[in-house]
Amino acid sequence: MDKKIEHAKYSYQNISEILRFIDGKTAGVAAFTTAIAGLSFYLLQFLTGIGADETVAASCLSKFVVVMLMLSLVAASLSVICCVMVNLARPQKTTGSVLLFPVHTNAALDEKKSQIRQQFEELDDNAVLEEFADQLANLGWIASRKIKFFRLASYCTIAQVGLVPISVILLAFSWLCS
Repeated sequence: MDKKIEHAKYSYQNISEILRFIDGKTAGVAAFTTAIAGLSFYLLQFLTGIGADETVAASCLSKFVVVMLMLSLVAASLSVICCVMVNLARPQKTTGSVLLFPVHTNAALDEKKSQIRQQFEELDDNAVLEEFADQLANLGWIASRKIKFFRLASYCTIAQVGLVPISVILLAFSWLCS
């Protein structure tokens, strides 16, 4: 039975590390997306003349570049929304487990303390395995949701990163041709 409990502990630690890793990568994607969105916004401001007296975007190619930069900002917005959704990935139903994942309100704090103490006192090896199984199922669900939204955020960021350099190249080409 000790090997089973050790394996359950390892699994719990492993999925917890995976969740932290996903959260860290998501923060990096959100920061990178925001930086590229700043560049897109700067180029849009330059091309459309926001805050200036005249517009630079006169040619059809320049107008196409404006559309591409706007699409990159849409992709950035979707990416940031998906990054936020990564942090909202929580199971809708909890299974009543309170030892490994004690979630409760402050109003019920005293009641939960006594409930947790009683559960620890009644804990045997089978109950420990059941507790780990319950929490691993919840954490697995959370991980799958986080991975789903992280992938969506990554795809949107890839689209954004693809649109901005193409826009800059087309903008440079339009200036060379004029």
